[in-house]
Amino acid sequence: MLAVVDLETTGLGKNDRIVEIGVVWLSESGEIVDSFETLINPLRDIGPTSIHGVTASMVSAAPTFDDIAGHISARLEGCVLVAHNLPFDSRLLCQEYARLDATLLPGQGICTLRATQERLDVACDRMGIARSLDHSAGSDAMAAAKLLVAVGGLQADGAEPAHVENPPAAKIVRSLTRTLTDAQRPKQRMVSCSRSAHLSADGGGELAYCEALDHALLDGHVSDSEAAELAALASDFGLSSDDVIRLHRGYLDSLTEAVERDGVVTDEEHRLMRLVAAGLGLTEVSLPDVTKAPRGGGDLHAGMAICFTGDAVDSAGVRIERSTLEGIASAAGLLTVLAVTKKKCDALVASDPNSASGKAAKARSYEKPIFSVDQFLQHCSGAGSAANSLRL
Repeated sequence: MLAVVDLETTGLGKNDRIVEIGVVWLSESGEIVDSFETLINPLRDIGPTSIHGVTASMVSAAPTFDDIAGHISARLEGCVLVAHNLPFDSRLLCQEYARLDATLLPGQGICTLRATQERLDVACDRMGIARSLDHSAGSDAMAAAKLLVAVGGLQADGAEPAHVENPPAAKIVRSLTRTLTDAQRPKQRMVSCSRSAHLSADGGGELAYCEALDHALLDGHVSDSEAAELAALASDFGLSSDDVIRLHRGYLDSLTEAVERDGVVTDEEHRLMRLVAAGLGLTEVSLPDVTKAPRGGGDLHAGMAICFTGDAVDSAGVRIERSTLEGIASAAGLLTVLAVTKKKCDALVASDPNSASGKAAKARSYEKPIFSVDQFLQHCSGAGSAANSLRL
């Protein structure tokens, strides 16, 4: 049996706690046998809500790790552990059990990050694996389980099952799952930039460190506590100071490449890269200059011809049909065209203004402004259209 685990945590360090756990059990043939997920009250501050989407209110009625530890240990016993960045997840689980005077021996598990050399969302997109919610333990555990099957990693050489010594007594399990949709989460520019970058690493320890680095940098900087936690991780993974500097430079180079991929470097992106360079402790770096940034520039006004690209969703995560958007545009006095052209299209409305779609690429090449769906709806709402009920 294989147990695919994913955790959301308050941070990266040895004093951090788990705020959500998801486990998916697979048979040796890859069949999903069972699953379990719950939010966990860490009995401390919740950590980076902007990343994992978990708030203090969401976990106030959730079980503690003590409450579920016996159930989890009984279910992990004899299973081969699997995770996307197994060194990190097994380390946090070991810390939690150590607080209960128990010892989790993780055995020799399987790391899908090491197998794919890609972030979970990128690898899943490449393999056509759907994910319901980013940075949700249950969703990510299920995605990692499907990814394991897709890459043929079920029969890893040398795999050894996990074992818990002095396990806590099993209790009646009480779980609490989240209800927040991805569309309701705060969005950050670093998330989309980071997603397009490649993890520049070789061995398992380097990959695990880069994944943790990616997590720490999602808010665009590395705090003093995160820096200390990363240093401890580097030590745990046997990385030298030269290794860390090389990985930091590789991370910044990869992020820069991702930012430049659409041919536009905005003031925000340039500021972001400077912040990341500072957070990584890199002083002698060469960053690309800010270019003309047509995306989101200017204003929408009646009589403009606009084109749509991508799927739009409302504040509840429900898809807005293209015909609905076109009706809203018409009511606001905007014309709708099917293609981005130099003379007959004035602006593009995109589900994500940083889209790499063909229409977005053409808009940038013609220096046409690119507006988000939110900006479009706000304009139309101000124009008195039917968008009043569809604000994002």
